[in-house]
Amino acid sequence: MKDETDIQTPDEALEMAKKSRAAAADAGKKPLVYHLALPAIVGCLIASFALRDGLQLAVTAATMALLALVLWRVRKRGVWVGNLRGAVSYLLASLLIVLTLAAMFAIFWLKRTYGLDWPAAAIGAALFPVMVAMSLVWEKLRHRDLTGKMS
Repeated sequence: MKDETDIQTPDEALEMAKKSRAAAADAGKKPLVYHLALPAIVGCLIASFALRDGLQLAVTAATMALLALVLWRVRKRGVWVGNLRGAVSYLLASLLIVLTLAAMFAIFWLKRTYGLDWPAAAIGAALFPVMVAMSLVWEKLRHRDLTGKMS
């Protein structure tokens, strides 16, 4: 009886590796809620700058608690989306950080210079779909990296 791990030829070895990579790519697919969680938390955090001090502090504390919960769940169940080859992973992560910091800078500047509170809510809401889209693209790139084809 031939075991699945008994590899006789190079073609069998390549086929086994291909199946293994495809299984890893499929196992790495996350439900939509994973792609919505972090952008929602960041969007709420940024939008909270439109609130008054006491309420802003409460929303900030709540978003930090939610972030800790998401990170705990991710650690328990596996990575968010990552392991891309080359600089793609760093590029996407850096772009997310730069967008978030630019949004926060714009909010502080508009609030300090013009006394405007509402841009925080607008910028937080606008950043949400951008971050969701980037998360979905990130997962597709990871899948492509493992299988050689887009999902």
